[in-house]
Amino acid sequence: MGLFRRILVGSSPEPPPVAPLNPAHDPNLLARLDNLEGAMRALKLEWENTYDKIAVRLGRLARMKQQLERQEPPGPTNGEEGKVQEAHTPGDLLRQARARYGRPR
Repeated sequence: MGLFRRILVGSSPEPPPVAPLNPAHDPNLLARLDNLEGAMRALKLEWENTYDKIAVRLGRLARMKQQLERQEPPGPTNGEEGKVQEAHTPGDLLRQARARYGRPR
């Protein structure tokens, strides 16, 4: 019901009361309830499994963050105080690595 109509007519009537479930009226009611209970148990187990996986991954992230915070960040010095290391291009770094590991081009 739209807002304008609700203002003109008033609130909607109360919904009819729900009749209690009676297995005599629905012979499959007990089977349906059993199926529903089984589905709820499966959903609960799946949720607990997912929750455990999320908790494990969050714990790993927290440990990784702590390890990164403990590590000394690479500074602009080359080990000597006050000396600033020159900026390197990727080509320079590749040549240094090849020279260090004995892999000539």
